[in-house]
Amino acid sequence: MSVTPELKTESWIELRQLLAAGDHGALRAYVDRLSAGEALHALFHLDADERDRILTTLLPEDAADLVEEVPDEHAADIIERLPPADAAAILSEMQSDDQADVLANLETPDAEAILAAMPSEEAEDVRRLAAYDPDVAGGLMQSEFLSFLGDEQVGDVVRGLGEAAEELKDYEIQSRMPHSKRDHPRCLR
Repeated sequence: MSVTPELKTESWIELRQLLAAGDHGALRAYVDRLSAGEALHALFHLDADERDRILTTLLPEDAADLVEEVPDEHAADIIERLPPADAAAILSEMQSDDQADVLANLETPDAEAILAAMPSEEAEDVRRLAAYDPDVAGGLMQSEFLSFLGDEQVGDVVRGLGEAAEELKDYEIQSRMPHSKRDHPRCLR
């Protein structure tokens, strides 16, 4: 569905009206119809309290999609205004490198409160990545990965990746095929 120019220019007014009406389902559906750029444009026309209420009304994965579109410093400003449980739910839907970048831009007490509200294993991954300078390899990496059983056929893996394309669309998937026996993960020296 394409968004008409009228929808684009007045989207912040519609968001404000849906928020005031308390119609969370309609608000979510409306944001879903907007492109990420249009939704962000509309959100930043609202005051900070309205923006907070909208982000906490959206499903965490939808709020995360929006937060990932803004620079890390601004994303940190948005996240730190939210209650830690809401911020943690949104951050949990973001890729690990984005989580670490946003948390690195928060004051330590705010970051720790959010990390405390996250599942412990995920919080530990974020802490590990946030310890790196953002411009070095450790600060750029993600902790998410795909793995497959060693006895799976290549065709089955490729078919499975195709079937899961929608779920995997936000991940930068790289494949590495072994070039020699030395590179093959099951070959031991």
